[in-house]
Amino acid sequence: CLPLILYAQINSQQSQIRTGALMIAKRAFDDVRSTPFDQLPITPGATIESPVNLARPTPAEQIFTKALGRQYSTKVTFCATPSVCTATSRAYRVEVFFNDTATPIYGYQGIQTKFQ
Repeated sequence: CLPLILYAQINSQQSQIRTGALMIAKRAFDDVRSTPFDQLPITPGATIESPVNLARPTPAEQIFTKALGRQYSTKVTFCATPSVCTATSRAYRVEVFFNDTATPIYGYQGIQTKFQ
């Protein structure tokens, strides 16, 4: 059985990691939303690693971002479900990773629509 103070420290640290990941996920979502629709990939499964600003990095570039003093990486996958990607919509998934883990801390999905 862990002492109460140790349990509280572990829980606090995990909470800070999740909060930082949420901040990074929001930043990635904002980057997708601020990118002109015609510049978003339509190729099924296209990914962009750690987009700080989708207009700047190339898809192969690995850019790590920091939040609350911790380093995270993100991956945005476009058109994982090809039927949702059309001339007027792009589905995407944002995943945030901490310490190069294989399992994302956060994973969100969204759809960007082109209004005409």
